[in-house]
Amino acid sequence: DNLGRGEFDTALDANLNAARNVVVLLTDGCLDRCIDDAENQDFVRREIATALAKKKNVVPVTASFTWPDTERLPLDIRELCRQNAVDWSHQYQDASIEKLCSFLHK
Repeated sequence: DNLGRGEFDTALDANLNAARNVVVLLTDGCLDRCIDDAENQDFVRREIATALAKKKNVVPVTASFTWPDTERLPLDIRELCRQNAVDWSHQYQDASIEKLCSFLHK
């Protein structure tokens, strides 16, 4: 919503370039469409791939999420599986926020 007018992918890329941190919210099945994206058209995959390629501080936040088999993921996003993740808990939301903040560059 905050990207403004113009081409979505151009604005998205500009925002990723400017970002120091990229938080990736992962829920069950969210990477399924990345696995089936042979033409690299999925924006979730493109965002993750761009952030990893540009060596951003990528912080996965998992919520009811099971990691897929790494070998099934496209090469450009496999590194996501190696990033230390924050396991989000609504019951311990304050602790989850504190952990997420500690993972972000200051």
